[in-house]
Amino acid sequence: SRLSFDFPSAASVFRGSSSFQPELMSSRGFTEARLAKSLISDASTAIIKPNGLLQARGFASKKHKRVIKQSKGFRGRANRCYRVAIRRLEKSWQYAYRDRKVKKREFRKLWIMRLNAGVRQQGLSYSNFIAMQNKSGITLDRKILSNLAMYEPFSFKAVVDVVKKSSVSARM
Repeated sequence: SRLSFDFPSAASVFRGSSSFQPELMSSRGFTEARLAKSLISDASTAIIKPNGLLQARGFASKKHKRVIKQSKGFRGRANRCYRVAIRRLEKSWQYAYRDRKVKKREFRKLWIMRLNAGVRQQGLSYSNFIAMQNKSGITLDRKILSNLAMYEPFSFKAVVDVVKKSSVSARM
């Protein structure tokens, strides 16, 4: 009832041994051995996974390998299968393009909020301060002004005073 097959074991094929060892094999062992004999011509192309199963095929191309490497961390099959990964990767590029613009918007909003808070402590509104600054000819951008308002309040007060004085003199 038991059959003996004259195929090499998967382990002997991958160790580079070319000697055939007759073994008593189950149907799964026979399939692995036949797969090992038919698909793998040299041991360098095969990969033995930690669970003992063999992976006979690597990546189809360098492009596939690069796409899978870039899609590391994606959920589901998007980090393993090329066809799914390339779609998710293209979508991620779209999100990245969009969010580079959104990031600039968000930072500008943050600087304006900080600047508004700092200017209100000096008794002005943001819009009045910007209008005065434009008339006075002082060219400090919102990022610099908001950092001054946050981390250097005395320096910021001096800038606001200069803007107030120069805008008053510009009116006359």
